[in-house]
Amino acid sequence: MKYQPISEVRSASEVRSTPPLAMTRDERIKRWAMLLEADPDRQIQTLSEIETKHGRQHDILRADNSALTVAFEDPVLRSEGLKSDTLADAITFFGLWECDAHYVLCSCLNGQTMAAGAVASKVRGLAGQRASLVAACMIVGALMAFPVAVALL
Repeated sequence: MKYQPISEVRSASEVRSTPPLAMTRDERIKRWAMLLEADPDRQIQTLSEIETKHGRQHDILRADNSALTVAFEDPVLRSEGLKSDTLADAITFFGLWECDAHYVLCSCLNGQTMAAGAVASKVRGLAGQRASLVAACMIVGALMAFPVAVALL
């Protein structure tokens, strides 16, 4: 093997690569649902009271064997850019709103565990639905804020 400076190697070779086609938001969500449906009876951990977490505590929220763990175990979703099984990374990667994450992942709505098939149904429902979720988020937000407002008075 002959030693060559990196500058010569760069000029002597031409490397071309085409980036893979990125999955759309809905394709990512549908893949996540498919992964959950692969073992519909698997008991999935929910995330503990998402609505009570703020700042860093909210961002790093995770649970072993959660729906987010199922997504992160998938090499395809990781290659698409899913960085971890934390709440913040999932919200960013899947293009979720806070109320999406709360509806699908939170213990206050779903109990401590739920069957993967039930989670898959909720996840699949997120694909292609944005306008109705705005209204739902506003209603949930108002309902959650009401007791706090009453307590402050």
